[in-house]
Formats: sequence, C-alpha cells, structure tokens
Amino acid sequence: MRDTEITDHAQTYGLLGRLRDQRVLLHIRRPDQAEPDLSMLLTVDPERRELVFDLPPEPASQHYEGNEDLTVRTRLDGIDLRFSVQLRGLTDLQGFRALAAYWPNRIMYRQRRRSFRVKLAARAAPIEISIDNETSISGSLIDISVGGFGALISRDVDLAEFERVDCSLELHNQRLKLQAEIRSLTDSTQPRYNRLGASFVEMDPAQRRQLERLVAELERLAIRTDHTR
Repeated sequence: MRDTEITDHAQTYGLLGRLRDQRVLLHIRRPDQAEPDLSMLLTVDPERRELVFDLPPEPASQHYEGNEDLTVRTRLDGIDLRFSVQLRGLTDLQGFRALAAYWPNRIMYRQRRRSFRVKLAARAAPIEISIDNETSISGSLIDISVGGFGALISRDVDLAEFERVDCSLELHNQRLKLQAEIRSLTDSTQPRYNRLGASFVEMDPAQRRQLERLVAELERLAIRTDHTR
C-alpha cells in the first residue's frame, strides 16, 4: 500500500469537510504524548484556513497549548488519513472550549483494498460516468470488485480525485447504477487514455447484494477460464 499526498486546497477542503460532516472520530497526538486523545473536527474555514477541534475531556485537556504541532489520524470511507496542524490555542465555540488550529499543508492517505478485483477483457464492459447529472463520460471497465472499479477514460476528460460521480455500468447482462468516488487518475499503457480508479459509496443493501452476486459470478468465470487454459 502506497501513501498519496494531497496538497491541493480544494481537495484538502473536501476531505476535511467530510470529516466534519460525518463527525468522524479523530486520534490526535502532541509530540510528547504516548497515547492519542479522541477528538472531532467541528469547523472548517477554507477562507481563513483555520480548523477547530473538539477539546478532549479532562485531564487531557489541560495539556493542550498554542504553538505546538498536533498529529491527526483517522479513517474515512476505508481510507487511512493523517495530517499535521499547528495549534493556535484554546477558543470558544458556542459556549464550549475547543482547539483552534491552522490549515494543514498536506494530507496523506492510504487506501486499504478489502476486496478481490476481477480483471475484465478490454472494452468488454462499457461504463457511463455522469457529473451533476450534466456531463456524461463514456469509458471501459478493466476491473471490478465489491469495493470499486478501474476503467479507461479519455485523457481529455476533466475529473479530480475525491470527486463524486454517478456510474451506469453494463456487465454480464446486468445493468447497475451506483455512486462512486474517484480515488486515482493515472497514465495508462494505451495512448489517449487514462486509468481511473474509483470506490463505490453510499450503496443501499439491495445494490450491495446485486454487486456481490455479480462479482462472485465473475470470479467463478475467471477461475474456470484460468483452469481451461
């Protein structure tokens, strides 16, 4: 597993905003601290480039002061995230004491692949990707799992990591409509195409069951194909 560095301001804001909105538990640690404290991200101000964290309960809260570095670790939708911020000090937020900090210079993330990906024959499975129900992008699936997919798309397409998209894919006589999040965009070995990696998000139970059955059938077909070679 390889770490990826995020320095783009918009992408950083997108990740921090999701940590705030989903009220994800954070592990925060001072440089002299052996065990981390639990916290949450309360406010994200991209214009002033400031963050506010929940102040850990006493006695841990007594040790937090301004002008010291704070390491933050957490998981968001299967991604390990870590970043460092410099504390400004204590602040008041709606009558409660909280930790004010400066904007991080970078966020490091590492995705753990939790499911087997089935490789697909070139151009055997079309996929349509739409953004905000307006722009439609055609591509070809190259692999799929219960967790996500890989696809080839034109290099002229304007997409960004962590962008949410709607996907319609047709595979093994089945059509699925799912939401996904772009996780990577890299050069492919084929001219004029990029390789897109994405993770499925916000699936309901029926969608997950359909996808699990489809991937299981594709795995069986792949195994039978390998055995007959």
